[in-house]
Amino acid sequence: MIYVDANIIYNALVETELTGYALKALKFEGKVTSWTAINEVVYTLFRKMAEKEGFRTIYSIKEMPRDLRKGLLDKAYLTVERFLLEKGITSIPEPHNEYVAHQISVEYGLLPADAMILATALSHGIDKIATLDRDFEAVKGIITLLPEEYWEV
Repeated sequence: MIYVDANIIYNALVETELTGYALKALKFEGKVTSWTAINEVVYTLFRKMAEKEGFRTIYSIKEMPRDLRKGLLDKAYLTVERFLLEKGITSIPEPHNEYVAHQISVEYGLLPADAMILATALSHGIDKIATLDRDFEAVKGIITLLPEEYWEV
């Protein structure tokens, strides 16, 4: 199995300079993700949509009319849900022990969300993460990072 990080999903959904790498990472079989990555993608898509509506900061988003906010959130969630279904990416449960993520965070210098992603992968016996996040370089010794072309650079 391969854990698919939020940045792979986002860069496959939104055309960026990293889209080619993201699409290569999605060609593997046995793709999984978890709530942490899904949450990151939904939030990032929502922020992009809000920006297009003229709400450029989190503070201005709090002033956004509730119906608009609900509509944009629904669109962001549905976009991610459809994408996961289309690409055959299933969601797996995360460990319910924040101590594990805390330990990983401190040991490798990973931010909390990245530590939870690594904890989730390891708790399921997953030894590959598809990611474009350079913070994961710190864990190359315990997990394989994909796509290989991105990590060879």
